[in-house]
Amino acid sequence: MKGEHVESPYGFRVPSDEACVAAARHRIIDVVHGWEVGLPEGDFDDLELLSSEVITNAVRYTRAPCAVVVRWTGVRVRVEVTDADPVRPQPRDASPEAETGRGLLLVETLAADWGSMPDPAGKVVWFEVGPPNPETPTPDRQLTEQVRAALPFTPPAVHPAHRRQPRHFSLSVAAGATGQ
Repeated sequence: MKGEHVESPYGFRVPSDEACVAAARHRIIDVVHGWEVGLPEGDFDDLELLSSEVITNAVRYTRAPCAVVVRWTGVRVRVEVTDADPVRPQPRDASPEAETGRGLLLVETLAADWGSMPDPAGKVVWFEVGPPNPETPTPDRQLTEQVRAALPFTPPAVHPAHRRQPRHFSLSVAAGATGQ
């Protein structure tokens, strides 16, 4: 049965260098592929993009390492990013010409659910990828597809056979989280 050998939660630490974000998002994708939970390929694209957005924001605005925890809820993949800044994110209006300021709009549009909460270390920003909650209003599908089509980020193509086993990086495991 798919997903029966899920080692969840899986956690690791990302150094305070934006150059480490790519390795972190690839690590998340590799781990979730290894779980074999039956997530559609389009959800993996969203998972990769949203992981990149949330981890980049944590590293960029705190200039400090962050902790990432990936969980399988039994229905969705949940990514939690803990950073040192206690100020919780708020979506903002960005002009069409702006090069930044759209990250939370992407999270709000593409994630099945998302939010933030205070944490003794600062805050946790989380999102879930998978089927939408039937009790939560879903974004307009046409808007979601327009957002996806307009994204400047194109996840790099990785052959599926290369995604089955998690890669090993020199990122350390966050305290209290599990994983390798």
